[in-house]
Amino acid sequence: MKDKLKSVKKIIVHIFKFILGVIIKLLNIMFGPLIRKLHKNKKFRKIFIISIIGVTIISLVTYFTYGYLTNRSTIGYDKISTLIKEEDDVIIYYFNSSSNKNKNIKNYLDELGIRYYQYNDKYVDKEEYSKFLKLIGIDKKLFGCPSIIYIKNGKMYANLINIDSKDVVKNFVNDYDLYTVK
Repeated sequence: MKDKLKSVKKIIVHIFKFILGVIIKLLNIMFGPLIRKLHKNKKFRKIFIISIIGVTIISLVTYFTYGYLTNRSTIGYDKISTLIKEEDDVIIYYFNSSSNKNKNIKNYLDELGIRYYQYNDKYVDKEEYSKFLKLIGIDKKLFGCPSIIYIKNGKMYANLINIDSKDVVKNFVNDYDLYTVK
């Protein structure tokens, strides 16, 4: 039995070495000329390193500032509660990211240039959902996705529930002049 285990281990080690060798050869074929050029040419090496650092910095800045560069920020119940207590004027887009209809409405809000907070139903449990509806004063039986909730002076001022078209959104935005809400 021990001999069989040893031979199986040897086979696995040989297969692993073979796969690793193939990967190394492929990497050498793909990046070999670049690596050789990096070793020979100091100026090229500096340009390459600066380029890598630049791409990394741009990626990190984009990742961390995404919410500030777009019209939307992700929000949770605690943040909504704080905004209402502070009597801020805010727009909350309650949606489910799994639904294409919800994504289309969200993209349309972006096209209109509306500043809003997105509250994703996909990550909200039943308890938080109930607390949220109680906080904004909407009956559970009447609420659904996607919805736009306009909170003015810390109170629910207007809402658009179960949105089914862009025209309805545009009318809602125009009726309440949501372009001015920051």
